[in-house]
Amino acid sequence: MAVTVLREQFLTAIAQQADLNLLYQALPTSADDPVWIEFYSAQIVARTDGLSTLAQTTYGYTDAQMDALFALAAGISVPTNGGVGTTTQLILYN
Repeated sequence: MAVTVLREQFLTAIAQQADLNLLYQALPTSADDPVWIEFYSAQIVARTDGLSTLAQTTYGYTDAQMDALFALAAGISVPTNGGVGTTTQLILYN
């Protein structure tokens, strides 16, 4: 089971399984809230992150359903580098 996925993979998996608008409406209204920031700008979503927890409570998913959601998300190809799909994230440190 994937413990982390790209944010685009996570949101696409939710959109395939449920109404993504519900998650959007459940977001905190403050732009200073860590979940709000993660929804709009995170690169990677972990199973234990606030965004994952918000999704689980919003949709009433069990832990097994969240594990399945992350497994589904891990298999979603995300267009990068001019449209070439990949699920591999390369992080460079300076």
